Amino acid sequence: SDPTGNQYQLSSATGSLAPFQVRYEKTSGIAGCLNSASRTIFLFPSPVADFTDASRCFDTPFSLTSLNNTNAVSWSWNMDDGTAVINGNAINHVYPSTLLAAGFGSSRDFNVNLTVEAAPQGVSQRICKDSRTRAITVGSLPNISINIARVCEGDNTQFSATSNLPLQSFQWNFGDGSSTANGNTNDPITGVPNTSGTFGNPLHQFASVQDFNVGLTARTSLGCPGTTTRTVSILRRFDANQISPS
Repeated sequence: SDPTGNQYQLSSATGSLAPFQVRYEKTSGIAGCLNSASRTIFLFPSPVADFTDASRCFDTPFSLTSLNNTNAVSWSWNMDDGTAVINGNAINHVYPSTLLAAGFGSSRDFNVNLTVEAAPQGVSQRICKDSRTRAITVGSLPNISINIARVCEGDNTQFSATSNLPLQSFQWNFGDGSSTANGNTNDPITGVPNTSGTFGNPLHQFASVQDFNVGLTARTSLGCPGTTTRTVSILRRFDANQISPS
């Protein structure tokens, strides 16, 4: 900055350590008096801080990785949750659900900061650094349960899910060798034997009279999963005409 407080920025596309001669001149007064000052300035290569900011889930380990490590030798992460600063270009972290206090709903944003530093450079051992802050949304894990209807042999058994949070996608395992991929609520199920309907409300016909352990993994809009299983008992269908009077 100059003596009057104006600030200037000097940059070098090459990152050269060669000295730059900076001269500042000011003319003042009616007589046009000229005053000047010169200074030698060195520009050092600086790292650039950046990382991805994908959504995460409470009580679930996740990783963050620095995206640009050129000129960097030190990485410091502030996770905005009161924990100690974490060092390293790639880290693992968990946000406990106890951080979701009343008033935050089912998710909360954390302002994660990454500061990267270069090695000391030049005679003055100058340390160049850069910092980046991104908001990371952390969501709650849903509590889910499976609902069933029509469990007689030959029926297309109906399935649905109940959850404390809105669900966006579903992945079913019917326990008889048939299972679905992960699909959105209203998308139709195709390519799965004896199965129709949508991922949110599938229909499945079981081939035999027995118990089947049906599993479901359902995810919220933030991708946070809930998993559950339920035993489905397929009942034998009796023909009333085959019952003999006593």
